Amino acid sequence: MTTYSGIVNKELTPQMAFELGRALISLLSSFDKPKVIIGRDTRSSGDMLECALTSGLLSAGADVVLLGIVPTPAMSHFTKIYDADAGVSICDSDGIYNYSGIVVFNKDGSIYNGSISIEKAAPLVNCEDIGTVIRKNDSIFDYISFVKSTVTSDLKGIKIAVDCANGVNSIIGPDIFEDLGATVFAINNSPDGKNINLDCGTNNTDALQKFVVESGADVGVAFNGNGDKVIFVDEKGNVIDGDNIIAICAIDMKNKNQLNEDTILLTTNSNVGLINSASDNEITVLETVADHESIADEIVSNNYSIGGEQSGYIVFPEHSAVSDGLITALQLLCIYKNSGKYMSSLASSANVLPHVSVKAKIKPENINAYKEDTLIVAELRQLNDDFNGNGKAVIFEDDNGDLEVTIEGEDVEFITKRAQDLAQLLELKFN
Repeated sequence: MTTYSGIVNKELTPQMAFELGRALISLLSSFDKPKVIIGRDTRSSGDMLECALTSGLLSAGADVVLLGIVPTPAMSHFTKIYDADAGVSICDSDGIYNYSGIVVFNKDGSIYNGSISIEKAAPLVNCEDIGTVIRKNDSIFDYISFVKSTVTSDLKGIKIAVDCANGVNSIIGPDIFEDLGATVFAINNSPDGKNINLDCGTNNTDALQKFVVESGADVGVAFNGNGDKVIFVDEKGNVIDGDNIIAICAIDMKNKNQLNEDTILLTTNSNVGLINSASDNEITVLETVADHESIADEIVSNNYSIGGEQSGYIVFPEHSAVSDGLITALQLLCIYKNSGKYMSSLASSANVLPHVSVKAKIKPENINAYKEDTLIVAELRQLNDDFNGNGKAVIFEDDNGDLEVTIEGEDVEFITKRAQDLAQLLELKFN
C-alpha cells in the first residue's frame, strides 16, 4: 500500500500533504484535467490534512471531489463508479487518533503500490487553470447499496453485537445489518475525533467479548477504525479471527463450487490449523511473504476467490480489489445464518488452532536483531520442532513497529505462557 503515514504535525504535516497532492498529479500527467476523489476517516486531523492535500491537487490543476468520512475500502468502489483518475484516503488502519496516513488508489480501484516522490511534484498552474472542488456528501448511500448487493440472504432472526471502533463504520455498519433484518446492539460507535481504535474494535476485543455474552447476542462483529478489517466473536465470547473467517468462507465456497482453482492465498504467518483444515477439504493453500496491504494485488492478479490474513484483512475479489470489513462481515454472517449452527460450532468445524499474540516493545534500531540472536533462534526452532506440525511459533514486526510473538497450539495455557516468556526475553535482550 502506498501510504505516507506518521504522527500528525510531526511526521505527517500539512506541508507534506500539500506536496503529495502536487506529486500525485505528476503521475497523472497523461490526463488532461485529472479528477481525484478524497475520503477520510474519523480522526480529528482529517479536516486539516484534507484541506492541505486538496490545495496541492488544485494548485497543480486537478479537480477534486470531497466525499467526507467514508470507509477506506469504499474508495476502491468510488474510484471506479465516479470515473476518477485516482482516489485518496486519509486514514490509518489500526493506530490511534494522533497517527494518520495517505493511501492512493488507482483508476481501477486497486491500491497504488509504486512510489510517489514529493521531489517530483507537478508545477503550479496558472490561475485560470486551478482546479475546482465538489463536495459529494451523499456518496455513502452509493456504498451502502453496493455492500448490501454483495449478498442475497437476509439477516432476519440474528442478534448482532457490533464494535465500531469509533471509526468510519460507526453509523453505516449497524444500519446495514438492521436493513437486512438483524437486531443490532452497538458499542464504540460515538467517534469524537480522538477515540478511534482506542482500546476497542479489532485492536482490543475484550469489551465486545463481554458485551456479546451480557447482551445475549448470537454473534459479535468488531471493525477497525478505517473499515478494512473485521474480527468476529461467537455467542460464548470467543474470538474468531481472520484465519478462522477465511477457513469458514473458503470451505463454504468450495462446497458450492465457487472457489476458483480450489485455492486460497495466505501469508506465512497464517494459522497451521487453517492450513490443515484447507488440506482436509482438498483446498490448495499458497503462502506469500507480502504484507496485508500487498496481498490484495496477488489475490486479484491471480484470480483467487479469497485470501488474507489473521488480522481480519480479507479480500473477496469478486466484490472488491481491497479488503473490506463490511463485505467480509456480510459474507460470514450469511454463511452463519444458512448453516443453522451456533457460531461457535461453525467456527470449530474449521479446526483453526487457538493462538496467542504478545507484543514486545523493542528499540527501533534493534527491531531485526532477534533474527541473528542464537538464543532466540534456538527457542523458536525448539518450539516448532516440539509442535511437530500441530502448532507454530513466529516473531514478526507489526504495523506499529513493535515485535509480536504469536504462538499457536492446542494447549492455550501452554502457548500463552511461552508467548509471554518469549516476548519478555526479547525486551530484556534488545532494550
